[in-house]
Amino acid sequence: MEAVSKLEFDEGQDSTALRWRLILGQDADPSKQAPPMNGEQMSIDEALEAIYSEKVEGSAGNSMPSVNKWLGDIRKYFPQEIVQVLQEDVMERIGLE
Repeated sequence: MEAVSKLEFDEGQDSTALRWRLILGQDADPSKQAPPMNGEQMSIDEALEAIYSEKVEGSAGNSMPSVNKWLGDIRKYFPQEIVQVLQEDVMERIGLE
């Protein structure tokens, strides 16, 4: 993903491990020992987890503030082409048309 490839890393961060963690998600880390993340990295992680986590369910019902935050985050961190893919993926995963 372009956003993950352009991330800035703090001194001492294991950039390879952190990139893989962001790409594969929390569920791919059985030890739950994710590399420490800065604020921007945590925001990217949360936006991706909102779509691709195994715990995704439900509808857009009462979650409008979090939907607005999520949309803002993905628009901030990813190019428009990726935003469209992410939006399509989340709609498919929660069954919206």
